[in-house]
Amino acid sequence: MLRYFAIALLLIASASAYEIGEISEGQELSSDGKIAVFTVWETEDFNNDGDVLDKIINYYDLSSSQLNNTLVAGTSPTISLKTVAFVDDKGTLSYFELGSDKVTTVQIIASSPYISNGVIAFSSGDTIKYYAVGSQEVVNTKAIGTRPVIVGNKIYFESKESDAGDLNADKDTDDTVIRIFSMTDKKTTTTGIIGSQIALYKDGIVFLGESGIETYTSEGHIALGLKGANPSSYNGMIAYEANGKIAVSGKILDATGKTPKLFEDTIFFADGKIKYLIGEDLDQDGVYDFTDNCPDAMNSDQKDTDKDGKGDTCDEKIVEDAIHAADNTTKTAEKTEKVLPVKEVVVQSERKPLPATSAAIVKTEKSSGMGLLIFAVIVMGIIASAGTYYFISRHEHKKRFVPRRK
Repeated sequence: MLRYFAIALLLIASASAYEIGEISEGQELSSDGKIAVFTVWETEDFNNDGDVLDKIINYYDLSSSQLNNTLVAGTSPTISLKTVAFVDDKGTLSYFELGSDKVTTVQIIASSPYISNGVIAFSSGDTIKYYAVGSQEVVNTKAIGTRPVIVGNKIYFESKESDAGDLNADKDTDDTVIRIFSMTDKKTTTTGIIGSQIALYKDGIVFLGESGIETYTSEGHIALGLKGANPSSYNGMIAYEANGKIAVSGKILDATGKTPKLFEDTIFFADGKIKYLIGEDLDQDGVYDFTDNCPDAMNSDQKDTDKDGKGDTCDEKIVEDAIHAADNTTKTAEKTEKVLPVKEVVVQSERKPLPATSAAIVKTEKSSGMGLLIFAVIVMGIIASAGTYYFISRHEHKKRFVPRRK
């Protein structure tokens, strides 16, 4: 009975918790920390150019729950350390500081800008260039490519072989290949890896490769076995699109959207409107629920013996096997007691009842705050205590009627 009660409890306590909020209409989402920046079509002439045909840059600060209209017309915004780089309504590279009315325009045609720590990488014409905000210097890498991403002192970018030649030596020019420019030694190298939709990951990148979501870091080139698109990452976790849903490191969430941007417990994403998802850590084990393989019980090690995606602590099969093992141990102990001499039985029956330990099956340790789990542990303790009382009472009864040997 105890076995089925524990399994039923685990089935009931299975839902992950996260909050989904809506910000506003918007597209072209980028983020840095708890700040999301995006564009919104004009509903009135915000930039005083005599029309309502422009995209206007907005940003939302999740920490203060404030939505801000910058009144600046532009596309492809990207943010780092409260500096927003974008392409203005004339197609040139521009940037501004959040909270400032000053917009700086760099007199150079640009597309797909990416800013990181005061450096803006972008594509101009068909080559990768970068601009240092501090020195206001523009550097032409002379490397053909687009969609750059800055990682440390390197710029990762995509190059179409139709423009740059056979970069991966497969005797065709049909691929898009990832290349790297070093801002230190000013040299370009080719990874030979087919990929696109590059994003920062650890000390390298995560991207859409031939097999799905892949990574390229100091640890090498790894195919993760994840199917999806538009990945982003934070602290080793990867958020991406999976069949129209938001997914995190193999776990598909109940949230429809695209272009997820992950930071700590927050995912910004677009679904016609700009939205956010905040994950909780109900069991307080340091793993957010949207990636926790056992969100209702503490398991910081995320151990998953049978590799089925469920942590051992929450895996019905693992728990059932453990209960079977406990049952077998109990039955073996009972059989052993039956063949012991009467004298030894009397000695064992004089032991005081041990405290119930069945509650170890379901951890509570302020894990989820769910009254159901606490109630279940109490009930299981009562059941176990009653069983222990019955067991001791039975032996006490035997003790009273043990005949003395002459």
